[in-house]
Amino acid sequence: MKSQSNVKLAFGTPFYKSEIELDKKVLNPALKQAKFTRVNTHDRDGSSSQTVLNEDFHFLHDPILEHVHKFVHDELGMHKRHDIYINHSWVMKHGREDSSGMHWHPNSIVSGVLYLQCDENSGQILFHREKNMFANTLDFEFEPNMMNTQFFGHLPVDGDILIFPSTTYHSVDPSQSKYPRFCLAFNTWVRGELDPPFRRNSA
Repeated sequence: MKSQSNVKLAFGTPFYKSEIELDKKVLNPALKQAKFTRVNTHDRDGSSSQTVLNEDFHFLHDPILEHVHKFVHDELGMHKRHDIYINHSWVMKHGREDSSGMHWHPNSIVSGVLYLQCDENSGQILFHREKNMFANTLDFEFEPNMMNTQFFGHLPVDGDILIFPSTTYHSVDPSQSKYPRFCLAFNTWVRGELDPPFRRNSA
C-alpha cells in the first residue's frame, strides 16, 4: 500500500485550458483578410491590428471572454465586482521554423491564446519557471516531476484556449509544419472599484 505524500503544493501558477468550437466557414475568410507584419527575421508574423476581437474576429470575442471569466471568477475566486475585459488582441502567423522566444505580457491581468490552425507538427507552447527552486545560483540533479520542472509544454490542437497570469514566462517551439500556424493572443485589464481592502476576512 502506497503511503500518502507529506508534500503539499502551494503557490503554484494556475493555467486554464479548454476548447472553443471553431466555424471554419467564418474563420477562414477572416484569416484570409488579415494583414500581417514580420516581427523578426526568424520569429513570426503579427497582425497589423492589435484589436482584432473588435474587428474581423469579433465573432470570437464573447466565447473567449466567457472563458476568461470562468478562469478569474470561478476558478481563481476573484470577486465579480472586478470586471475583467479584453483590451488587446492580435493574430500570429508562424511559418516553418518560426517561433516565439521566452517572454511575458506587461500591463495585463491574465493573458491567453486561442489556436485557430495547427497540427501535430506545429510545435508546443512552453511555460517556464521564473526561478530555480533553490535560488538561481544553485541547481541540482532531479528525477523530473511537476514540482521540480523548469518548464512544461502543451501541444495544441485547433480550438484549444489557454489562459494564464500575464506575468508567466512562455515561449513557442519552431513550427515544423508545412501549413501556417495561426493563433489569436489577447491581454486583459479591469474595470470597477479597485480601492483597498481587496480581500475580505472569512470571519
